[in-house]
Amino acid sequence: MVCVPCVTIPILLIIWRFLIQPLLIKWWKFKNKEKEVTNNEQPAHLVKECKNGVCTLSWKKNEDDKKTD
Repeated sequence: MVCVPCVTIPILLIIWRFLIQPLLIKWWKFKNKEKEVTNNEQPAHLVKECKNGVCTLSWKKNEDDKKTD
């Protein structure tokens, strides 16, 4: 005889993996796409700066510098 958790846990994991998880992943990606469309900010990009023989990598935001008079 097999104990109840030894039978139910694998069955629940199979249901999670093949039925519930794919639906949640689709929903999550859909939500992220909505945020990308509504968000006007540009993502940060990696910039390599070399000064005095020392090179560094840093994250910079994609912002246009506007002059105000």
